[in-house]
Amino acid sequence: MGESYKKYVGNGKYLRKEDFPSPVNTSILWIKKEVVTARGKGPETKMVLYFDGLKKGLVLNTTNGDTLKELTGTEDTAEWSDLPVQLYTDPDVTFGNKKEGGIRIRKPLSGPTLKVKPSTDPDSVS
Repeated sequence: MGESYKKYVGNGKYLRKEDFPSPVNTSILWIKKEVVTARGKGPETKMVLYFDGLKKGLVLNTTNGDTLKELTGTEDTAEWSDLPVQLYTDPDVTFGNKKEGGIRIRKPLSGPTLKVKPSTDPDSVS
């Protein structure tokens, strides 16, 4: 049997739900505009969040943007830097009409979570 196409699809430049088998506590380092090509769409300029200890960025969507607005009290992305957050996979996130799961942001929760440690491997989250 041949290889599955799935490991070759998508942009390895940005975080994916598979990067978070457990929640990760981190903080937002910076936000910048980048040209991003989403599945089934042409290139668009989007906001991308970058986090302490993680090499890849997270393309900001409306739900995560609304969460950050609630956490900070502002839509001004310049005010979001240094904000402690927890990144986690929510299995109920839908894309189109299909439940696929996706990355969500929340205030860091107490209890056992995977903490980001500085690493020589920038893709490492443990």
